[in-house]
Amino acid sequence: MGRTPRGVLAVAFLTVAGASVPATQGMDASDLRSFGPGGLSSGPPRLTLAFVDYAVLPTEAFHALQAETVALVAAMGVDVDARTLQPGSDLDVRAITLIVMDGEAPSRRMRGVMGAVQRQGALPALWIYSANVAAGARLGWKTRDRWSASDRDAFTRAMARVALHEVVHLLCPWRAHDREGLMASVMDRSTLTSSRVPFTTELRRDFGLGVDALRGAAYPMAQAGPSRR
Repeated sequence: MGRTPRGVLAVAFLTVAGASVPATQGMDASDLRSFGPGGLSSGPPRLTLAFVDYAVLPTEAFHALQAETVALVAAMGVDVDARTLQPGSDLDVRAITLIVMDGEAPSRRMRGVMGAVQRQGALPALWIYSANVAAGARLGWKTRDRWSASDRDAFTRAMARVALHEVVHLLCPWRAHDREGLMASVMDRSTLTSSRVPFTTELRRDFGLGVDALRGAAYPMAQAGPSRR
């Protein structure tokens, strides 16, 4: 893989043991495809996501992660071109690259971090730390070969939600973390794995603006105004 420029990292932390995050309004997973398109242009905006698997996930699990992530982005009103890059490949400057890492984040300073983004530089990229996501979903990464089908589904759902969290950081740098839900700085097991998708209409709107900006449109926030909190 080509060298990635250093930049500012935005991170999503695991919930501290014993802490709780208030329930957040969301949508049933079955509602994903019916939520409808958004964005400022005629027709839904489009985003290219390139997935790189350093965790060597089983093929079925990796494809499920791609499909779940694509479904979440589609629920935000954005069409997706999804592709797979082999480890060591040159990155596509036209795509957001999602790099699935094997194990935990690489330093003590990032202990418990589930995801991080490269906010600066020519190559928009993010990293997902599989072991920490598994821990957030209350699954043992080292015993993943013994996971049940339900466990594997929960892991895939959690990975996709962390991926979307970091994609939002890349596309919407004006957004701070929310107090709860998908864009909270701390996501608990319920937020990661429940059947309800924890994001708001304001987040969906901002996401469309961010995709428009990435595609080279004039920065739309001045016209559209900030999201209400």
